[in-house]
Amino acid sequence: MKQRIKIGIGLLVIFGLLLGMAGLIASAEVTKETREVGLFWNETAVDFDTIAKNLAFFLAEPEARLFLLEQINASPDSEKILYLKDFVEKALKKFPESEELKRVRAIIAEKDFPKTDLYFPMEEHREQWKGGENLLIVRPLSAFTLDLFRKFAYTLDGERKEIILFDPPETPSLMMILCEHRQDHTSSTSN
Repeated sequence: MKQRIKIGIGLLVIFGLLLGMAGLIASAEVTKETREVGLFWNETAVDFDTIAKNLAFFLAEPEARLFLLEQINASPDSEKILYLKDFVEKALKKFPESEELKRVRAIIAEKDFPKTDLYFPMEEHREQWKGGENLLIVRPLSAFTLDLFRKFAYTLDGERKEIILFDPPETPSLMMILCEHRQDHTSSTSN
């Protein structure tokens, strides 16, 4: 019996090492031209962390949160999905002096920036959030983290928090996710 346990543990260790090596090989093969890896992103190519933090700082202002709430409510999509690029462009028209939005626009203006959705994937978060400060901005999963069940989010004061996918926070979480359907929902500009 002890022999079988040792063999099982040995196989798990070998499997873990092989999985880690596969991740290293995959990361070496991903170039700027091939940023998208399923629903994940290559964190060396797209700085979603900076985008999330700047969106959080922008949304610290009550007027910005009300604008976001208006955009969400106006979305014809059943999940109230917004395109990140469209949201930023519309927000810049209303808040042209926002340095945070200008930084985000500079990143998403890159030719190869992946189409990205912005929404509350949990229905209870959509229903709960009414434009208040109780909000987290969540960046997409990275293809090259060892723990694919963790995400990182920012509070409106810029504090970075770790969240576990199978234990979502009670705080409404606005997520950036690479477009799940690879199609335009109702985008007025191409992303």
